Amino acid sequence: MARLAHGIVAAAIAVAGCRRVEEPLAQGRLAVASDSAAALAPPPPSLPKATELLNVPGSPYQTTLYVDADAIELLTPSAAYRLAAGEEPRRIVLDLGFAATVTSHAYLYWSKGAVWRAERRSQGSKAPELVFRLAEQPQRLVANSAGTQIAWLEHLPGDTYAIAKRTGGGVKRLYTSSGSIDALTLRDDTLFFVERPSAAGWRMGRVPLATGKVTFSGEKAGRWPAMLAAASELVFYEGTRREVVALALDLEHERVLAEDFVCSPLAAASQVYCANLDGIFQLASGGPRPLVVGTRRPVTSLAADERRVVFVSDAGEPGEDRLSVSSISLDAPR
Repeated sequence: MARLAHGIVAAAIAVAGCRRVEEPLAQGRLAVASDSAAALAPPPPSLPKATELLNVPGSPYQTTLYVDADAIELLTPSAAYRLAAGEEPRRIVLDLGFAATVTSHAYLYWSKGAVWRAERRSQGSKAPELVFRLAEQPQRLVANSAGTQIAWLEHLPGDTYAIAKRTGGGVKRLYTSSGSIDALTLRDDTLFFVERPSAAGWRMGRVPLATGKVTFSGEKAGRWPAMLAAASELVFYEGTRREVVALALDLEHERVLAEDFVCSPLAAASQVYCANLDGIFQLASGGPRPLVVGTRRPVTSLAADERRVVFVSDAGEPGEDRLSVSSISLDAPR
């Protein structure tokens, strides 16, 4: 949902198959309803207007959004789209695949047996730089804002998974799971992940990059969260229970933010935002508050910072791959 420090916020997306995980962040405790009931809060007198920023060919189901003070970044398997205020949208052709991430200055991605860095502001004029060799394609890359700490999720032979990091000139494996790891994100210098150690249930894990000591939450039954956002708390959607949940970063305490409410995809900054077929909502005091009602098209990616909520939606006609990127200003008069 990026940890990417200093304000980069990403959409939360699963890593199973060809999906990605968000790396969002915020300072302070998430501002959400103290009452977990999901009865909708009264809408404001007028809803903020969603402004379309981009409408291009391509699958909306293979994208990730990142937002910071500098720009909105849309990652697709074959290109990055940079949407900066006062500039025309810019398309940068890169072999990003499905495991790319964004730092404060660069796109970071795997291609042809290596991890590469391409400058965000170069307008494609500067060739990507080799960061290090990595033979197998990772399921997900994560990095801190400076790009100095890089970790990834590996899919190993025998259908098992491992989390590894870059250490100097080598690679260190931090944790190997005999089951499945379905989401991974970085917040500050700590990795958080969703693991299914067996067919019976799932749990959250955390591993500091410095120590490599792995700790877990208690195991839960039911369907595992497919999305994980790391802000001042971990935020995820439990589809089996139709609950939006915040879990403390020490994995010791959780609270329900909304009940009987669909939240997929989600994003977190100082507030939590949810998309579903009824629209886009902010989880606020009094219940989910609508920002956009009736998007009409499926929302596939969601990102937010303190100033705006950005989303990707399916803009294609039947049989057509086309995506749209829109933004909602949180500073707009209501």
